[in-house]
Amino acid sequence: PDLNPEVGLRRTMGTEALYAGLSFDLPLFDRQSRQVDAARAELRAAELEGQDLVRQLEAQRSAAQASLAALTEAGVHFTVPDWADDLNQAVRAAEARWELGVGTLFELLDGRRARIDAISARERWAAQWLIAQARLLRLSGAPASADFFCEPFARFDS
Repeated sequence: PDLNPEVGLRRTMGTEALYAGLSFDLPLFDRQSRQVDAARAELRAAELEGQDLVRQLEAQRSAAQASLAALTEAGVHFTVPDWADDLNQAVRAAEARWELGVGTLFELLDGRRARIDAISARERWAAQWLIAQARLLRLSGAPASADFFCEPFARFDS
């Protein structure tokens, strides 16, 4: 129990006296102990909830790191320095076959469509990569640096 020191002046039956003492609450008829227990239980629940949120954040952060690593690994063929030149070379070959009369119109159109599909796949990958990097930055609580705003190919094309 909480001990409270007391000092005061007491007047009883016409006599005044100075008194000093300690007081404490008896647990009989005491509602405050239930209130204290309830407050302690609420505090413990809040602490457990906070620990749960920290664990969730850590799990989300590790998942975001794994996602970014997987996307970086999956897009490694997009970051090859001569990727665009190789793609254009394949289309030029189909156009040359068409001009020489050896290739068909279907081969020419198929080569051009393959180039468009490859460029679209590269842009989809770049968008997913940027989203994964932004998610990791947000979950880490780190501010976005200049590297974040750079296009992902800019660092690989140079």
